Amino acid sequence: MAIDAVTSSNSVANGFNAPINLQLIFNLTSLTADVVVAAFSQPKLNFGVDITQIEHYDVVLVVKLPLVSITKAAGYNASGFCDTTPGAPTTGASITGQWDIQLHVTEDTPSGGTKNPLLTEKLWAINQQPLFTE
Repeated sequence: MAIDAVTSSNSVANGFNAPINLQLIFNLTSLTADVVVAAFSQPKLNFGVDITQIEHYDVVLVVKLPLVSITKAAGYNASGFCDTTPGAPTTGASITGQWDIQLHVTEDTPSGGTKNPLLTEKLWAINQQPLFTE
């Protein structure tokens, strides 16, 4: 059996006694697979808080400075993968580089010798600034 998700008329099935007609119930207009590789330095500022001497909480400020990522994508788009002008190729690949700066705060409480996060929140960010696109 072979199923062509893009052109259903190219789908075939062999070796069965009864005739089989495969009809797709959806129309595939685009499909993309990508891989992201990222690297960053992560300086931390830790400080502790004792609340009425019952429990100790740790608060951590984390700066991801800078977060650099590269995304490699390959895919199909019926109107053109890399370009949507008439006659553009429907399959293709792209590579994109980006950078971010992020500031996070995490509040932990120790429980049985391990830290359990109570709160993790992104406080501030400059998101996905482009480095290059190919």
